[in-house]
Amino acid sequence: MVEIKHTLCPSCSVGCGISIITNGDEIGTFPYKRHPINEGKNCLNGRKSIEIYKNRLVNPMISNSETDLDNAINSIVRELKSKNADKITIISSGNNTNEELESIKNFADSKNYNFAIYADNMKGYGGVASYDEIESASKVFVIGDILYKNPLAGRRIVHAKKNGAKIIAN
Repeated sequence: MVEIKHTLCPSCSVGCGISIITNGDEIGTFPYKRHPINEGKNCLNGRKSIEIYKNRLVNPMISNSETDLDNAINSIVRELKSKNADKITIISSGNNTNEELESIKNFADSKNYNFAIYADNMKGYGGVASYDEIESASKVFVIGDILYKNPLAGRRIVHAKKNGAKIIAN
């Protein structure tokens, strides 16, 4: 059965409308024709946004090893409970939706974890971690596509791993 849900495009902060179309296991997007901001047009990023998000949690990784979602979540919970709050930094991509970023930030704030976003237009959500802070972290939770979108931050995550940090990424 085909199902259509209207929502906001997750590709940037403009707020364009996008329709998510599902048919069983198939998923795709189409511009939301009656949305007041984009009036039925989506940019290339919007048209391809589903490709970024479609498989986000299908293949989570822990220290370069694929695992299933339950194992990844359980590992994150164990790690979060095992360390001092000042030793935990959560790094999130600006390509997360506004709702996701707000939830992640609220979670990090409630636990006194360091929180950073890598995106030029998202500085209002919290501090941008310095490269040194990333490199010296003992645990790094990567949420979003940091390695692809910000190779400099990604490089520092690689350095953190070489320095013994545990890396958990989706």
